[in-house]
Amino acid sequence: MRLASLMLLAPVVLAPCAWACAGGGSTPGITWDGGGSSGDGAYESGATSSSGSGNSSGSGSGSSSGSGSGASSSSGSDASSSSGSDAGSSSGGDSGSDVGSSSGANIDAGSTSLVFFGGNVNGGYPTDTWTFDGSTWTQLSPSSAPSGRQGSAVATLGNNLVLFGGGQVGTSPLNDTWTFNGKSWTQVMGATSPSARTYATMAVQGGQLVLFGGTTGNGALSDTWTFDGMYWIQELPGTPPTARQSAAMASLGNVVVLFGGLNQYSAFLGDTWTFDGTTWNQVTTTPSPSARTGATMGTLGNKVVLFGGSNVNGALYDTWTFDGTSWTQVTTSTTPAARSAASMATIAGTIVLFAGLDSSESELDDTWAFEGTNWSAITTANAPPPVVAGSMAFVP
Repeated sequence: MRLASLMLLAPVVLAPCAWACAGGGSTPGITWDGGGSSGDGAYESGATSSSGSGNSSGSGSGSSSGSGSGASSSSGSDASSSSGSDAGSSSGGDSGSDVGSSSGANIDAGSTSLVFFGGNVNGGYPTDTWTFDGSTWTQLSPSSAPSGRQGSAVATLGNNLVLFGGGQVGTSPLNDTWTFNGKSWTQVMGATSPSARTYATMAVQGGQLVLFGGTTGNGALSDTWTFDGMYWIQELPGTPPTARQSAAMASLGNVVVLFGGLNQYSAFLGDTWTFDGTTWNQVTTTPSPSARTGATMGTLGNKVVLFGGSNVNGALYDTWTFDGTSWTQVTTSTTPAARSAASMATIAGTIVLFAGLDSSESELDDTWAFEGTNWSAITTANAPPPVVAGSMAFVP
């Protein structure tokens, strides 16, 4: 992708060479003018994820973050509270070396599917809705849909995908809430709602969704909201994570796990937090993924899985799991290429990773599966176009 096209994306971390060639300063990134009635709100920031994802079926299961939103799990431990942050170190880099491929993977998902919506396609904002059943992508034709956007928060609650906010570069962010039941989109009209924002993160916790942070275009946010399927409620936990956008979030047992992101000073974050519906607790553990933004996270059994993202050196391709107490880096024989702003969700006990922005600043359209030990490419004849910062979640 040419740099001129990439300037339409927001936010994206460039590799050092590309940033230098663009005439940037000491802080890597692309400036996005938030525009609209909120003022110019220009800021520099890192690449983002479509809120973490990952899902499991059943009432109250969540997406992703994929998500994101993350999916609920029937097991998993609550992380203990502690202070401090340990960014740790990670493998991967801006080249995506040691990337392999394994074709022919197939997931038996039965009648369930993942749903993908929106994102940025070479500077455009499609309103296409796609489903993925574990082996095949299918484009749907619902009678209505949300407006085109990138950076929405998405998760699954009960039998519905829930999508909130997002926006287009150069316009004011959005604060609309939509549900999708596998066939049709419905806008939820509540009396209260989180303020308009992009790149918030969302996951399921018990019978509700938890939304945190994001950016208005004028700065990062640190507010916490819950959604029960009809109404949004702002929570007032004692000590929430610091303001950030483009964090990764997924469900683990009866808590949600939040990692990393980019703060209001364009600094990469590497801290880990859990939220039980009432209290945020910071978890300090060594080792830990390095500080980054735009990573993806999903739920796999009694662990969450984190992949990729980007930092000052470019896109990453390392894989980590977190069990509520400690992070473990997973060494795999094959791995997707380094990327940020990808989409991740869980179906039939398998993590699915789709699209994103690679280390050469090109949009991707590849599909990968992770069952807990290794990544496998899923070969499919039809798929959404190469896209960045789209939204994907599970629909029973």
